[in-house]
Amino acid sequence: MEFPDYFGYNWAAFNECLNDLDWLTADAYLLLFADVDKVIKALGKSFTVLVEILIRTIDEWTEGRNYDDFPTPPTSFHVVFQCTKKQINEVMSTFEIVGLKDGNLLNIIK
Repeated sequence: MEFPDYFGYNWAAFNECLNDLDWLTADAYLLLFADVDKVIKALGKSFTVLVEILIRTIDEWTEGRNYDDFPTPPTSFHVVFQCTKKQINEVMSTFEIVGLKDGNLLNIIK
């Protein structure tokens, strides 16, 4: 993610930096989580926190923001979770548990 040096390595810092991205010049953003099954296992119950942050982030970027003197125009922001075909059922079950039932899915097969 090339977060700045001041990144604090916690969920609040992740949320703040993900909703800033002023160090990256782009017309749109795509965040890819490869091998999402490994991400789910590594984060455990904290995977819910990640998903909640990502949902808010997508909303903020796509709607645009006006924070103080730093307005952000509506900007395309997408998140892709990649897994193998064999893992899709387990991953989808986890997504349903954390409230991701109506997402657009991209199945990338290794």
